[in-house]
Amino acid sequence: MDIDDFTPVVEVTFKVMCETSHGTSVWISGDTPRLGNWNINNAIRLQANNYAYEYPIWESESLSLPRAIPIEYKFFKRDKEKIEWEQLKDNHTITLDYEDQIEITSSFGSIQQQIEIITEEVNYEDPPVHVADNDTVLFVTYLLPFVLHKEEGKFSFIKSRVSFY
Repeated sequence: MDIDDFTPVVEVTFKVMCETSHGTSVWISGDTPRLGNWNINNAIRLQANNYAYEYPIWESESLSLPRAIPIEYKFFKRDKEKIEWEQLKDNHTITLDYEDQIEITSSFGSIQQQIEIITEEVNYEDPPVHVADNDTVLFVTYLLPFVLHKEEGKFSFIKSRVSFY
């Protein structure tokens, strides 16, 4: 599916734990145009900016991907001579039913993925409950819990990171 001005999107950063040798890079490809439509020549190269021997993490730039549509993807290693795809029975699959920015973290060759929702502070003028100044309230919705704090008559959404495994 192509993204146009009317397609709702989610900002997604992919991270993968993957040991590599000198000259090898890690890439992601998938079934959307932004992920290259499974064409390795259009895949997204991940960066190893925070790579360490103990913590070999590769990370994509933030990508705008279509919301509420199932997306399949896989990582692969690439050097001058060969390409090595993850050896998984199935592709990674996710439906991005989020409005916030998210990070998806996996390990190369593992189908498991961790989804981290990154939210920013938002001000609310009139929530649906009465809360006194300097009170903090935990709301639990059908999607995820969130916390509001009221100070000087204004509500603030407390910046949080929520992880799902």
